[in-house]
Amino acid sequence: MINSNRVLVVLYRYIPEVAPRVFRWGSIVDELTSQNIDVDVICAALPNTPEFEIIQKARVFRISPWFKGSYSLDQSRKKTNRPKRYKDFLFFKIFRKRVKKFLKRLPINSSLQKYGVNFYHKFISILSRVFNNLQLASDNIRRWIGSLSWPEYGMYWILPAFLKASQLIRQNEYSAVITVSWPVSPHVVGWLIHKTVAKKPNWIVDIGDPFSFNTTTPINDFNKFGKLNTRFERSLLKNATSISVTTCKTREDYINFLPGIESKIFEIPPLIPKAQNPIEPNLKNLLNDNNQKNKLIFTGSLRAKNRRPDVILYLFDQVLNDSELKEKLELHFYGDSKQCLDSFKPYKNIIDKKIYLHGIVEKSFIDQIINTADFLVNIGNVTENQLPSKTVEYISTNRPIINISSSKIDSSWEIISKTGIGINIYAKGVEEINESDISQLLNFIKNPPPPMVDETLKIIIEPYSIGVITNQYKNLIFKK
Repeated sequence: MINSNRVLVVLYRYIPEVAPRVFRWGSIVDELTSQNIDVDVICAALPNTPEFEIIQKARVFRISPWFKGSYSLDQSRKKTNRPKRYKDFLFFKIFRKRVKKFLKRLPINSSLQKYGVNFYHKFISILSRVFNNLQLASDNIRRWIGSLSWPEYGMYWILPAFLKASQLIRQNEYSAVITVSWPVSPHVVGWLIHKTVAKKPNWIVDIGDPFSFNTTTPINDFNKFGKLNTRFERSLLKNATSISVTTCKTREDYINFLPGIESKIFEIPPLIPKAQNPIEPNLKNLLNDNNQKNKLIFTGSLRAKNRRPDVILYLFDQVLNDSELKEKLELHFYGDSKQCLDSFKPYKNIIDKKIYLHGIVEKSFIDQIINTADFLVNIGNVTENQLPSKTVEYISTNRPIINISSSKIDSSWEIISKTGIGINIYAKGVEEINESDISQLLNFIKNPPPPMVDETLKIIIEPYSIGVITNQYKNLIFKK
């Protein structure tokens, strides 16, 4: 072990991106630097952000992939402002404007004008078909390249990130290198460092989600890469100095996956963000603030495979049949819901009246928004070994929580059930909901549980506080 007061953190996403691991490590880095520990961060480059800057006293190096086209493989970073129709191109807008202006100059209803209009429409029809075919070909090529990328879309970032990390390790004395997933590419960088660099600081592998046995939301094609995934992850775990995971179930799964790592794999749970300032004025328009309304609020990303809103939408719609609650209730979704827009179609008549989709909102706003809720909605993951950080954030607000489980072993409900401020409704889909579920929710909304006393709340959330979490990582950083 190298004895120094400096740490290198390698992760794909970092501030100012919006992602759970970014929030977690942004807070931890801030806490480490406040304790006079020097932190360097290597992450992937972002458009319109500097290659180097100092954030929270940490030096941040943003590294570009060697293949620039790989940006389009990462769906979370895919440009949303690119033209989706031929009509959106500036060239076509100018062309159409000038053609229409020219046609208006021709004699009205003349054969020349009719010929010009007919030619214009035929040209547009051909242009539309060509554009659609080119776009389809582009999407197919992107999917094909993505299917060949290992471990995922970050493949083209690994080598430049490794070269930068190697340079920094030669120039500085680090007590530890911490590689963070998800995605898995930073762990490949760490593995290359461990295998090739002469200086060998402690290597901490921080795992957000399992890799080689995560069949619910696989990050690559398991048919092609399943064996390679398993071999790499086993080598990763063997060579790491320490391994950190967020739940006890994940730790057990990894011990079963590779017996013998019991002494170096640790559970470091999700993190509760620091207390936020009072609600900012420019946040008010997001809240639809009305004292006469009872707001049910969900925050986070909806996912087609493992976090669908179908059950809570159906339950909410049924609860609206109650005359006492019909005019009082609103259901708000803050976060990315694009993957599940089809779930909202049956309720289009009450969208923007009773159900509100606010889209992605800044993290600082989210932390304040959940403190305005009358009820918080948590949709548990299909996977049994993941505990969303949002769950402990919800608990820290001491507000009533409606938990929707699609798995009998739900890590979210396991902790919420200890608080006495939540209910759990188990249903894999709308077809499994029965009258007792609707009655249970009705009764919960009409008669919400009292909040926990301060002492109980403090005891429950203490393990998830920034001070406790950071100290657990410090024990691994300076491990001898």
